Amino acid sequence: MEVESASVFENEVQRSARWSRDQDGLVTIFLNGPVSGKQQLSLRGRIKTTGQAAIPIPKFRVLDTELKKNLIHILRQPAVLVKLRDAKGLSEVDVPPLDSAQLDLGTSWATYLAREAFDGTLAISPNAPRVEGVDVTSLEFDSGVWTAEVDCRLKVSDGFSRHAEVRHTGTMVGALSARPAGKVGGAKVGDENGRQLVVRPKAPINDQYRIKIRGRVPLSVGDRPRVPDVHLQGLATARRYVVLPAQLELQQVVWETSGLRKAQLPAEFQKLPISPESLNAYQVIGDRFQATLKALEHTAAAPRVRLADVSIAWQADGRLRGVAIFDLEPAGASSCVLRLPNGQRLLHASVDGLSALAASRGANHWRLALGPQHLPQRIEIVFSGDRTPMTAGAPTQLEAPSLVNLQVDRTIWTIYAPPQFIAGPRAEEVVSLSRSQFDLFRLQSAVDMLDLPADVAADQAPEEIARWYRRWKRRFTAARSTLKWHLSADAPSVGAAEEGLSRKIDDRQKLAAKRLGVPDTTAGRSNAAVLDAPGELLFAMRNRR
Repeated sequence: MEVESASVFENEVQRSARWSRDQDGLVTIFLNGPVSGKQQLSLRGRIKTTGQAAIPIPKFRVLDTELKKNLIHILRQPAVLVKLRDAKGLSEVDVPPLDSAQLDLGTSWATYLAREAFDGTLAISPNAPRVEGVDVTSLEFDSGVWTAEVDCRLKVSDGFSRHAEVRHTGTMVGALSARPAGKVGGAKVGDENGRQLVVRPKAPINDQYRIKIRGRVPLSVGDRPRVPDVHLQGLATARRYVVLPAQLELQQVVWETSGLRKAQLPAEFQKLPISPESLNAYQVIGDRFQATLKALEHTAAAPRVRLADVSIAWQADGRLRGVAIFDLEPAGASSCVLRLPNGQRLLHASVDGLSALAASRGANHWRLALGPQHLPQRIEIVFSGDRTPMTAGAPTQLEAPSLVNLQVDRTIWTIYAPPQFIAGPRAEEVVSLSRSQFDLFRLQSAVDMLDLPADVAADQAPEEIARWYRRWKRRFTAARSTLKWHLSADAPSVGAAEEGLSRKIDDRQKLAAKRLGVPDTTAGRSNAAVLDAPGELLFAMRNRR
């Protein structure tokens, strides 16, 4: 043993002056004065092991003392493996925590309690671990958010591994973490999208180990989901798999792939809580792969009207004027058929604020050309009509325009009548509403339109989504302003309940904007404003007060 240093401390005060060693291995420490009480003696040195596959455990003894306890703590550097052979008089105990002087010696391997007579040999060999791995990258979609999860299974043989390196390319952000618990460090590598994570477990990996990494895959408007390429580095053998959803919100999904071939997941992954019908599994061929959402095979969804908002003003002589507004989800339809009741005339028709192309189909039927086939849109119909003069107290029936063969989720009516006429018994399934309740329905319809499904958003150009969103956000803001105006005049108990509902609708609108990646800001005051319909002028002027 080559002695490097020797010291004696008494209450953290150095008491050794110098030391010497003779040819028989006796080390003598000279103190700087007489000592008494408890002392801590430390001896540090090294034994050369070059070319030796095994060495006996070194034995140390302080002469002329009674030995009460003898602990042997063995530490190792990552580059070597250590095994104990021919052990006698050694009992393994728990590894004590390292002090500051031991930290640079390595990591704890084992600790033994030694009897007075003990023996043992330490077999030393290079640490050249063979690491095999299987990883499965899965892409999930939930509540408008795409998430990637990487499940890595490692098997280490012929050594120990202190860490695992994971490299990923592509966008993957958020809380990146590993399980089981361990320290996770990251650094960018390669291009701006490349990143390397280093997972350091609490104990060296010498058998099997599992790492799970999960992160959000952000998308801008018009971007298609793409699977991040995540893989383990430094493996002797590696098998890589990718799991992609086969359906998205009840729609069949088509993926554009390269470097992948369809395969069955390994047995240990088949027990995961995944329905085989809802996914496609692929094996990675080669070093790189790509998987991008190509298209959705849309099922035969029918167009539907979320809200029909009818306003009619009629006079005692039978003349009437009215506006019918339809919040429509076209589901791929390029046109719809409008029907007007007998005696009514079409004055104007618009789709999303633009004059609609209306072709007469005979017998008060008109075919209206729609806008983008998968984006929600608003149809406004202005009409008039002549009826037989009405008699006070006599029952009368009012009809409004309708869209032929389209499901209507809800219809609200606003009727303006001469003062001498009063409302009689209501028809079945008709409920009288307050002004703020009317406003809530309109607000709910607007946010339903804004909450665009992810598959529809992915099929549209970013500029088209931005234009579409601005129109519906203005309608949402106008409905919200009207509701606030009417709530201030309602009873406090009613206003509080409906204000609570409106706040939940506000949260949905903000979440929809975030998911679509569009700025959710309210434009400041300007000298001019672009309005989609004459009815919005009232709301715009009210907000400027």
